[in-house]
Amino acid sequence: MSYDDLIYIDYKAKLKHPPMDRAKRAAQFSPFAALTGYDKAIEEESRVTEEKRILTSDEFSEIERKLQNGINRDVAITYFKKDESKSGGTYLTINSKIVKLLIEKKRVLLEDGTLLNIKDIFSLEIKGNKSYVDYQ
Repeated sequence: MSYDDLIYIDYKAKLKHPPMDRAKRAAQFSPFAALTGYDKAIEEESRVTEEKRILTSDEFSEIERKLQNGINRDVAITYFKKDESKSGGTYLTINSKIVKLLIEKKRVLLEDGTLLNIKDIFSLEIKGNKSYVDYQ
């Protein structure tokens, strides 16, 4: 029997079984993700973190002085945020007002509710109008 003989024969299987609907048929050929989570693992591995820079005692004293002068004023604070899953972290800058210095806890409370550790602050810039204290 050759192909020419088979091409015109009626296919009887259609009579025995109802045809599968298109959605179920398409599901058989959908892509299979054998490596679930692989993309996220690659993305996490390629994410870059920095090591925390240590300030000199003079730089730290300057930040403490600016913290005292910056209460109830607009400031831009660059601070180190430790990474949850990798070693190191990242430096972030936040623009807010210093509401309160919590000296006992070595923390700074900002207007938006953020609580920063003083030792994590890398730089601080006081914005806006200068006060009498700045001229001394």
